[in-house]
Amino acid sequence: MELELSTFSLRESLDASLMMLKERALKGAISLHVNIAPEADVLITADQRKLKQIMFNLVSNAVKFTPTGGAVDVSAVKEGNFIEITVKDTGIGIKGEDIPRLFQAFTQLESVYTKGFEGTGLGLALTRQLVELHGGRVWVESEFGEGSRFCITIPLAQTATGKSSAVRPDIVQGNGNSILLIENDPLTLATLKSALRNKGYQVLRASNGMEGIEMVRRDKPDLIILDLVMPGMNGFDVADHLQHEAAAINVPILVLTSMDLSAVDRARLAGKVWQIAEKSGLSTQSLINLVESAIGSKTRGDSHHATQNTDH
Repeated sequence: MELELSTFSLRESLDASLMMLKERALKGAISLHVNIAPEADVLITADQRKLKQIMFNLVSNAVKFTPTGGAVDVSAVKEGNFIEITVKDTGIGIKGEDIPRLFQAFTQLESVYTKGFEGTGLGLALTRQLVELHGGRVWVESEFGEGSRFCITIPLAQTATGKSSAVRPDIVQGNGNSILLIENDPLTLATLKSALRNKGYQVLRASNGMEGIEMVRRDKPDLIILDLVMPGMNGFDVADHLQHEAAAINVPILVLTSMDLSAVDRARLAGKVWQIAEKSGLSTQSLINLVESAIGSKTRGDSHHATQNTDH
């Protein structure tokens, strides 16, 4: 596939994409709203037809899997040289262990997801292709029974060759090492991303355990910052799994948690993570000091020697 570029209004394109689904939403008594932040109400250079296809796929799925009386909200914000578009629904949600299969071609999740719903299983796989063709990224955050948030990033502009002229927001270029955040709390995530990027680190993000493991295999980060409380696969399970991943050998794991860990909890993490730190009261400078120490430990080869406690 190739991009057919034009410059157009993001708002008008999103409105046009949703217009095709308003009748379907109305029949299901599902409210459908668009909220575009002022800084995102701009002209973008992209393939308008493909962007409409992306939005149709995401919103169509959201409407399909949202019960009568529910809501689907589409929002757009500007993040650097990218537009981040989110489709949030109050639908049936997705189990954490099933999320990595969502974007595989011809895969339809069985049982509760597809009972009473039809589809080829191509929609999300195509969506991922179209987003990545623009130099963007797509991911999902969901809790089973509570709804889902599908997010995409699209560059504001493309080069004449059809390649993104921007830097991908999930991998910020710089001289620093790459750090993978396996974290689903938006506030913690925003704080970590800002602090690390300001220091020149490349920041990658996974919103659940399974996605984090896949990104370790694919992107081979220099450091993993891991939350323990996540839907689906929790941080303890992730640490257990990474112990047997070749791509994670000598990659330090820094656990940031708000949990009051018991002796049993700490014993389960011992030897699998580099250090455990409390989220509460952790200053930005303390975080950067920990990160620098962790990456330094990688070069010394002692990345999996866990400390039992870290006070800040």
